[in-house]
Amino acid sequence: MADDPPLDRESDQITVDGTAVLVGKMLDVNVIVTDPDGDPVVGKLKIGDQVIKMMDRSGAFSERFDTSSWPAGTVRLTARLCDGWSLVSADVLDIPINH
Repeated sequence: MADDPPLDRESDQITVDGTAVLVGKMLDVNVIVTDPDGDPVVGKLKIGDQVIKMMDRSGAFSERFDTSSWPAGTVRLTARLCDGWSLVSADVLDIPINH
């Protein structure tokens, strides 16, 4: 039997604040994962169908990608996170790829 969430727990508000900078054919992605209750957070980030980062904690994450072989168009950066009480999916941002 799973434990019930604490009664004084804030409603689930895991947030992902992200930036992406496309310079030439390189994409720099920076995200910060936080949970207002300080619960540990695990999850993954994806660009399109590519898993780009597995996360095992709250905090800042950075990744650089060579986009030279990516087709032109828009890809979506998404996050799927779990704080032990609930699973949250979030669209972080859309990234235009123009070569």
